Amino acid sequence: MAAVSWLAYPPLIWSWGNWGWVSGWERVSDAEMEGPRSAIAAQLIDLEAALRQLDLWSDAPPSQEALRSEQPFAMDALEFEEWLQFIFLPTIYEVLASGEALPERCAIAPMAEETVGKRSLPTEPLISTLRELDRLITEID
Repeated sequence: MAAVSWLAYPPLIWSWGNWGWVSGWERVSDAEMEGPRSAIAAQLIDLEAALRQLDLWSDAPPSQEALRSEQPFAMDALEFEEWLQFIFLPTIYEVLASGEALPERCAIAPMAEETVGKRSLPTEPLISTLRELDRLITEID
């Protein structure tokens, strides 16, 4: 049995067409979260922390209609930070947990710079985390 040295807590997940809260910490083994994928998971945790520090984290999910948006970043229905919290984070957590392939290219930081980056908030930690996620996801083999 592989050693357990990493704890993951995706706070909200998308499952079977519905949002649901994860009940507690999940143990994830080293074998399940190796190399670049563990670095991506760590950045996802940093992303949530950055959103919370900026008070951009929401306790209530948007409407189902808003979540079904087909626009890039759901910009017609969601604020950028809502897209990060309710679409991007759960999707990448699910991809990491399932072992599915990550996107070939990721470029989220430029959108962050154009949206939350223009607010009068100290957004550099958030944008820096997104730059690192872009790099890790794009460079993964």
